[in-house]
Amino acid sequence: SRCRGIRSTQKLSSGLTWLEMLAELTITFRFSGLSDIDELAPALAPLRRLRVLNLSFRSTGVSQLPLCEKDIGVLPVLERLTMSFKNCRGINNLVSLGKLLTNTLQLNHLQLDFSGCRSLRNLSGLEFGLGQLTRLDNLMLLLNGCHGLRSVDHLGDGLLFTTALKRLVLDMQFCKGLEKLDLNLYQLKALEELLLVCVSCESLLSIDNLGEQIGDLGNLRKLMLDFSGCRKLVRIGQVGPGIARNTQLQGLRMSFRYAEIDSVAAVDLIANIAGLTKLADLNLNLLGCRRLSESLRAKHTSIQVLGGLAKQELDNRTDNAPHVPDEELFRTRRGGLVDTLPLFALNLSAA
Repeated sequence: SRCRGIRSTQKLSSGLTWLEMLAELTITFRFSGLSDIDELAPALAPLRRLRVLNLSFRSTGVSQLPLCEKDIGVLPVLERLTMSFKNCRGINNLVSLGKLLTNTLQLNHLQLDFSGCRSLRNLSGLEFGLGQLTRLDNLMLLLNGCHGLRSVDHLGDGLLFTTALKRLVLDMQFCKGLEKLDLNLYQLKALEELLLVCVSCESLLSIDNLGEQIGDLGNLRKLMLDFSGCRKLVRIGQVGPGIARNTQLQGLRMSFRYAEIDSVAAVDLIANIAGLTKLADLNLNLLGCRRLSESLRAKHTSIQVLGGLAKQELDNRTDNAPHVPDEELFRTRRGGLVDTLPLFALNLSAA
């Protein structure tokens, strides 16, 4: 770690060949001048008992991922793989990574961190590897700060085959060039937890297709969608109806803070949430949605929350104040008693 003079992994690799019985391996390089990891791949090949592999090359000069099948061979019992190439700004494709994943068929936990890889424009190649991971139940993909990323459709092609997946985390904060979300979640019938963070994806216009796909996730228990700062985001019309079909949902957190969604879409979203009677945790943040706030100032709005368990009149107080209150808290009422669960937080203030 922090070995700035290291340029290759040749000496380290020669030592690994003696560890054939190794079950868990962690290798970390950080803030170094490392640029060549060609020797590392063949050194991992004899580790056929390896179950956990953690590789971190954060902020190094690595620009290629040479861990392909001809070098690394098959890791027959590998169950958990974590790889971090955070701030490796020379990486521009994931083809070699996709080839590596085709040889880790027992994998059930995969975490990939490409945060800050600004040259990465698409995820081409990843779909081939993911398509082979039929046992995978936990996937975390970190892409925040990948300013050059335009599309994630290759990831979507891979997700069509990861039907055992129970938890999916996608962090795409500050992917300023991202224009669409083609995730193909339709086949993830076993998915219980979905966390999707797209804060400040400034080119994103619509997530209607995402809403339709969420509706097919009948086993979903926890959902988090964060589109704060997506100032061009207008179309969310299908999100509400999609969420309404997830009748087993217990936790729901959504933020469209400073997005450009209109009042019709927002009210429809809230109305659809009203039918989710199994919710134990509900948080909706609409702070700074200018178009929504302007509409609400013009009229008195009543919202029924949680299928009749809670009724709270949302009054924009046009007679007494010039703006909608920053925050209205809604709580369930059962038998006349106010429940203390923080079920609903609604922010409606304009920027």
